[in-house]
This record gives sequence, structure tokens and C-alpha cells, in this order.
Amino acid sequence: MDNSVLKSDFYYGAFLSKIIDAGNKPTLIKKDRVRGIYRLNKGTENYLVYIKYATVREKHRRRWNFTYTDNDIKEIKKYSDKSENILFVFICTYRDFNNTEIGIATLEELLECIRLDCTVNKNNRTTIIKVPNSPALRMYGTKRADMINNKDNTIHLSRSRINGL
Repeated sequence: MDNSVLKSDFYYGAFLSKIIDAGNKPTLIKKDRVRGIYRLNKGTENYLVYIKYATVREKHRRRWNFTYTDNDIKEIKKYSDKSENILFVFICTYRDFNNTEIGIATLEELLECIRLDCTVNKNNRTTIIKVPNSPALRMYGTKRADMINNKDNTIHLSRSRINGL
């Protein structure tokens, strides 16, 4: 076993720390440099948690992009076919780790933003936007525009959603 700590360990650790502090005991299913998958049991509910992270350099930037490769899509399809409760966790951080945000979306919300059967783009993408003083992070993606006719078309992800886990 390699004893080096990967950058991804720090990002996944942010989510895991919050979950463990709430009394949960997540189980590692798979992890690598681009995503981590954990099982979380909360009461009678079981969740599969799919974690991705993105970093922006400048503090004034408030958009984080998350890409889904063909392998990611195959994996998401595999888990979604099992009719499991799947949550998608987006760790949105700055280089200095201060003011990191954790966005959580359901499978249904994710599927409003990406196409599992997309053949036009090589990669699907979701974007998380941080709006100052808003109780929600905003999500859009390859399948869903952020604005339509000058109106907000994003999916609002409550910033406190993690407190329900």
C-alpha cells in the first residue's frame, strides 16, 4: 500500500469530516484522483455518494467546472441502474482551502444537467456557481443552460443540504 497522501484525499476528507462529525460511518467503495465513491447509511436510508472536486485559483472566481468522462458516465449508469439513492457531492474550493463549499445533488438533479447517452460531446460537464449571500449554490451543465431569456435556469442546491445527512 502506498503511504503517500493524494490531493484528492484532502478534498474527499472535507466531506467525510462533515459526515463523520454528524455521527455517520461512511464506507469506501472506490476512489482515485478524479472521484471518490462511498456508501453512507443513515437510519433506514442507504446512499451511494459520488464525490468530485474542483479548485479555482482566484478568490473572485465563483464557478467550478466538473467533467464526466466516458468511464464516469458508465459508472454512473451502472449505479443508477441498481435503483440506489445516489448523491453527487461537489467539493468547490479555492487553492488555500478557505471558504470551500460542498454542493450536493440528487441523481435526478444531475440528470437535468448532463446526458448519460450523450454522443456529441466527449465529456459532459456540470458547473456550480456560488452566489454571495444566497442560501443555495446553483448548478447547470452540458444539457442545461444557466440562463434562458435573461432568467435564471439553474438548479438551486441548498447549502445546508449536507446537514441532513
